[in-house]
Amino acid sequence: MEKEIMKTGFIDLDKTININEPKIIFLGGRPGMGKTALAMNIASNICLKQNIPVLILSIEESKNSVINRIIAKESRIDISKIRLNELDEREENTVQIQRKLIEDSKIFIEDIGLQSIGKVIELIRKYVNENNVRLIAIDYLQLMCDSIMTEIRMKNILRQLKQISKELKITILITSQLSRTLEEIDDCRPNINNLRNKEDILKYADIIMFLYRENDFYKNPEKKDIAEVIIIQNAVEKIIEIIFEGKYSGFKSFKEWVLL
Repeated sequence: MEKEIMKTGFIDLDKTININEPKIIFLGGRPGMGKTALAMNIASNICLKQNIPVLILSIEESKNSVINRIIAKESRIDISKIRLNELDEREENTVQIQRKLIEDSKIFIEDIGLQSIGKVIELIRKYVNENNVRLIAIDYLQLMCDSIMTEIRMKNILRQLKQISKELKITILITSQLSRTLEEIDDCRPNINNLRNKEDILKYADIIMFLYRENDFYKNPEKKDIAEVIIIQNAVEKIIEIIFEGKYSGFKSFKEWVLL
């Protein structure tokens, strides 16, 4: 029996990349661009809309924080109201229903903190073998390394993630912050040269994506709610646009996504 084809839930993105296994996908961006939100959106679209098991490994945020992000996106309730528990009765009922749907789904969330790569590999293997997980989202990569021996540790982490991706035939989506050199130049649109650990990422990644919102830098009203996903695969760059919905901790396509 053939496996169902995974879709990100973003129409133009699905036309541009194939996220099916085995692949390593990097999603990079400056702080505040929405890397975590987009990664969580993709994971929840795959699980909640396609019933395909996914695993989210959150290094920085708590499990409850990740769940709140998913609830905000799915219920279209302001994330700040959920976090501050400032919900009216209708919203509270909606949130509880959505929380139960997530708990009963095949979206598995582990707030792993600063675990070693060995522990991360153990978790990945466990969830793939026991729950048939097909996509792993890791948020975010640099937190797995301290400032000492970072380059050597990062190379080892990437190598092991690539190996487990091939072995288990899974897709691993990794969010990654960019080099601070991007903050020192006038053109804020990210590119390959802004990657931390560039050479290693280029070696192990199948697809590299950057998230960019022009309005955050140049205050262009026409781009207020527009985000660019800059996609690089096979040395070819393509840019697609999606809609930013910050208060719902998410993004959406310009066209409504319909599963065929």
